[in-house]
Amino acid sequence: MGRLGRADPRMTRMLLPLLVTVQLVILHVPDGYEVTINPAHVVTLRETSEQHGHDNRLLVRGAHCVVGLTTAKFVAVTESCKDVQRLLEAR
Repeated sequence: MGRLGRADPRMTRMLLPLLVTVQLVILHVPDGYEVTINPAHVVTLRETSEQHGHDNRLLVRGAHCVVGLTTAKFVAVTESCKDVQRLLEAR
């Protein structure tokens, strides 16, 4: 290491990957596959009408929540919006 109070540039480069962490949330789509989502990219959560007993022709069957992302994409997931909100808040 360098002098006291100054960081050695070589050590800084080695530690940088340790400082950058991203916590992702794992959700499930109606097909049974897992989707990993960065909580920082979630903009909206919308309940589907299927959760209340109505068919929704715009979404695949089995979707209970639609997650809106900053990329203007939407992901229909099987978890309820309350469950998704809990997962997002836990991160």
